[in-house]
Amino acid sequence: MHIKIFELTFCLALFCVVTSGCSSTHSTTSPPTQPDTAVPILSSDDLNTGHNLVGNYSVKFDLETFIATVESNRENMFHFNVRSMIPAPVISINGYDPIEEIIDVDVTISNPFLIDGYDLRVIIYTDGIGHLLTNQDYWTELYDISGGYNINPFKAYATQTPQRIFESTTQHTENLLIKLPGGNPFVQFAIDVSYPGNCDEPYEIFDFQHDPLYNEQDDKANMAVNILRWNELSTATVEFNCSGVMGVTVLEMDTLDNEL
Repeated sequence: MHIKIFELTFCLALFCVVTSGCSSTHSTTSPPTQPDTAVPILSSDDLNTGHNLVGNYSVKFDLETFIATVESNRENMFHFNVRSMIPAPVISINGYDPIEEIIDVDVTISNPFLIDGYDLRVIIYTDGIGHLLTNQDYWTELYDISGGYNINPFKAYATQTPQRIFESTTQHTENLLIKLPGGNPFVQFAIDVSYPGNCDEPYEIFDFQHDPLYNEQDDKANMAVNILRWNELSTATVEFNCSGVMGVTVLEMDTLDNEL
């Protein structure tokens, strides 16, 4: 793994990258107890740099019984040419805060197949109602659906395994805190896995820092950002929005590698 650190001297006003108490129960779906020996067919899109959409679902949270019912979203699956290769996740409801309108759930994803995946993610779709994953790790523009933002938050899985590998016949669980505006129980989500290796693009961009920038002609500010990636040849495209100073400029940046 590498950390990419950039020192840029540039006009900057806005940094935007387009590219974390009640009873509980389980959802009505569950993974098979025995792995499927068939090798699944993995659909891929060159624009997605190795990403594969392996499931697209809707979940209904019953806030009285604390049961989550998961169903495949066939319309979206057809639109994205998805082959649902993994079982619907198992969802356990830990609690619901009616004041904050946040539901606390543990979501378990299983890989019953005899091949490995990488960069496992659960993408929670935003919509016009206001559903939102509030403890997201990051945001993605892949597989967007109508309504809401054109980027959607996701929770990364298998982050403690080498290369974030989603090994055959294993499962991983993460905690998700999801906003349910007005107690609206319906949430759409997707599962994304990279294959046959890690995604090409950087998988995390963080710790953005910059010096003060003043609204004066030719003013400059130093900027630094950390970028984590698996592929040494990948680059990051960063958008600088300097409204009122010089408009919008997109830079593709070279890197200096430092071993962790």
